[in-house]
Amino acid sequence: MSWNDYRARREILDTVLERARLDSTAAPDLTGLDVERLFGNADNVLLSLEQRWSTQLAARLDLAIEKGISFQVARDELAAELPTLRALLDAVARNSRQLHNAHVHEQRMIQAHSEVQLDTGFVRAIA
Repeated sequence: MSWNDYRARREILDTVLERARLDSTAAPDLTGLDVERLFGNADNVLLSLEQRWSTQLAARLDLAIEKGISFQVARDELAAELPTLRALLDAVARNSRQLHNAHVHEQRMIQAHSEVQLDTGFVRAIA
């Protein structure tokens, strides 16, 4: 993928989120976007948005270990900072097996961080 394609993909993701701010419970509006060329299909757009969420969540969970805060608090804070992204992912996960599986992966990631926290001695009744 070229840098131009990378930037074009990011622009599409940002556009989808901007459009979703109007109604994050509706199906994503991909009208006029070069989805086929840059993502292959609409599902891959949604998976890329899920990847954006997961990357930021993983960083927040790492920080939660360092700060000694609850993983649920860390997740809730991220959801409050990215309400459109979280609402859109929640809305489409109901109808997408792939996004449902990503949600299961998210729960496993939180569990894995809980285990790391216990193994490294950062026990503060956090999970």
